[in-house]
Amino acid sequence: MNKRIISKIVIICLIIIFFYLSLTGCFLFLIPKDSLSKQNKDSQDTSIQKNQNDSHSEIITKYEPIDISKLKEIDEYAKMVPSSFEKDIETLAKYLVKTSKNELEKARAIWIWITNNISYDVDGYFSGSISTYDAQTAFKKRLGVCSGYASLFKQMADIVNLKSEVITGYAKGYSYNPSIKELPNSNHAWIAINIQNKWYLCDPTWGSGYVDYKRKFIKDYEEFYFCANPAQLIYTHFPSDIKWQLLENPLDSSTFLNLLHVWPLFFKLDLKPVSHPFARIETNTNSLNIIFSTSYDNIRILAAIYYKDTRKEAVKPTYNKLKEGNFYKWSININFPLKGEYYIYIFGGKESNTTFSAVAQYFVEITK
Repeated sequence: MNKRIISKIVIICLIIIFFYLSLTGCFLFLIPKDSLSKQNKDSQDTSIQKNQNDSHSEIITKYEPIDISKLKEIDEYAKMVPSSFEKDIETLAKYLVKTSKNELEKARAIWIWITNNISYDVDGYFSGSISTYDAQTAFKKRLGVCSGYASLFKQMADIVNLKSEVITGYAKGYSYNPSIKELPNSNHAWIAINIQNKWYLCDPTWGSGYVDYKRKFIKDYEEFYFCANPAQLIYTHFPSDIKWQLLENPLDSSTFLNLLHVWPLFFKLDLKPVSHPFARIETNTNSLNIIFSTSYDNIRILAAIYYKDTRKEAVKPTYNKLKEGNFYKWSININFPLKGEYYIYIFGGKESNTTFSAVAQYFVEITK
């Protein structure tokens, strides 16, 4: 059986699954750990009241990627802490950096311990009764909402003389809806750390795992959120103080909300929106052609289109793939059946995959 026939079978199976799940209202479980899961973890707790308006003349906006491959020994060390050194935060912090030779290794050791040992407080978040927003409680219970993760990181960093800041702002998480036009109140907390006089952004909450469609926390590490590229993190994280965007040309809230809603896999697949870079699409025609480009040949792009109100599948798209120079363009062709509002979920992965993970989401309004 040749590859083309196999690919067609995979697409048909996925469409059947999407259709079934849309009828049962359970399609969310197909949105992967590095997409829906991270949505489920932004906390409404904003108890951390840091003064983020202080002057930070040492902030450097030029991003320099971290070579993670050089940190394997630190990772293993931080994962194997004896229980006798985990009795209090200070003892733990000092033990974690015992073998660290520089600020990066200190930050990494703290990051690895927190993302491996603190779980998201699902019960507290969904019940609205949150008690795990501070460092001490998060440490003792090994549970935290975003402010608990961030506060614990900050306290451990202070103990080992690592400069850091807790950043608060809005994140496109569980409560995010791409149809909104105004920035909601602050709902999330993450961390900025200073390494060799350069600031880096980390989100230990979203790096530690995800909450599945059953509202169960799944421990699943995500490297993307350690010293993340500010130009990529800005798609989902908008700090209350815009200087913590760490961008030479900071975005305003309106531009942030309009940015395409993406997940880490979007960047891992080197996807770029050619035709529609923003999350909201308003058109007076029922035909839409969404184009993405990538430098990878061996990936596949799929889409699922749902009515906004009913979440039932609205239409099946068609696809075209075209090579242009060193890039490949994927075209998603959609003919909407009716005037109205729709959600489009874009999925991606290697052609050899049997399942595909969410990479982006659109909100579409057909006006005629």
